[in-house]
Amino acid sequence: MRIENILRKSTYVVAGAAVVLSAQALITEAYAETKTLTANYFTTRKSPNWTGLMKPWIDEVEKASNGTLKIFVPTASLAPAPRQWDIVVKGSADIAITPNTFKRNILHLTPIAELPFVIFGSEASSVAVTRTYNKYFAKAREYDDNGMHLLMPYALAGHVLHSLKEPLTSISAFKGMKMQGDPGRPKFTLDALGATAVVAPGIKIFEMMSKGIVDGAMYPNATTFVFRAGRYVKHVTEVPGKLGNISWSFIMNKKVYDGLSEEHRRIIDAASTEKTAFRYGGMQDKQEEFARQDHIKNGTKYHTASPELVAEMKKRLAFITDEWVERANKRGIDGAAALKYFKEQAAAVAKM
Repeated sequence: MRIENILRKSTYVVAGAAVVLSAQALITEAYAETKTLTANYFTTRKSPNWTGLMKPWIDEVEKASNGTLKIFVPTASLAPAPRQWDIVVKGSADIAITPNTFKRNILHLTPIAELPFVIFGSEASSVAVTRTYNKYFAKAREYDDNGMHLLMPYALAGHVLHSLKEPLTSISAFKGMKMQGDPGRPKFTLDALGATAVVAPGIKIFEMMSKGIVDGAMYPNATTFVFRAGRYVKHVTEVPGKLGNISWSFIMNKKVYDGLSEEHRRIIDAASTEKTAFRYGGMQDKQEEFARQDHIKNGTKYHTASPELVAEMKKRLAFITDEWVERANKRGIDGAAALKYFKEQAAAVAKM
């Protein structure tokens, strides 16, 4: 009996040890799967880029992963706006947002959301470009073949014309006007309308306006509001369908994404669907309207471009759309079909 008791106790000890070792193995495995990613953010945290996109995306990913995915955001940006793509490709950051204009040499398709006269707000454009990317553009691999995984394409609310002096209500009014705008299509647009384009990022708008470096700018209302330049704007001219837009990419290093566990990739994919485009775009549109009303309250006069002015603008700016369609065709995409689909989706969302 004594030997049986000893054997029974030994069995219990061995079994207990096995349970402990098994639990330790599970804990070790869980810790081994925990991943910390660095998400760089370069603009103001009052912007929907933060409040409607990156912050809720981070919260959703961390919650869904039960804390096994951690997202670290540096207090200060690791690089200026034009270098967001570069720091992600080089591994200084894993995740970032970037205006597409800074990579217009490789991103030819998602800037469909920048074309003039097809912009019905941020929500409409962001959802439409997300759907169009999934249906038409993904197969072109513009992100994948350049070291990037696209989390989500999106766009702002569309350009209006800000003037510090006289309203821009005729083509002749553009002559001699120094107008701030982003590089790429915004510059080409201002030049084609007869203005002198002064290329500078939106974050410089207060400096450019307060010092009288420019006579106006082509940006959304929210840009002048967020960067506190609205006080200098005397007139705003709005064009139906807008004169263009700023399209953005929410990006992640492809090697980092591919190296995650299947479950972590699933969580990131689930947080990066068109529901995020709806959330971001809805907040951006609200901020755009708030900025517009704030400008009006502070004395800014709003004007709608006349049919005659719009007709002349369309004539002068047709080359921008034609060039985009040609670029898409060269990349194996039916540009005309993709543009038609984008317009349909944007119009449908705008009417919701």
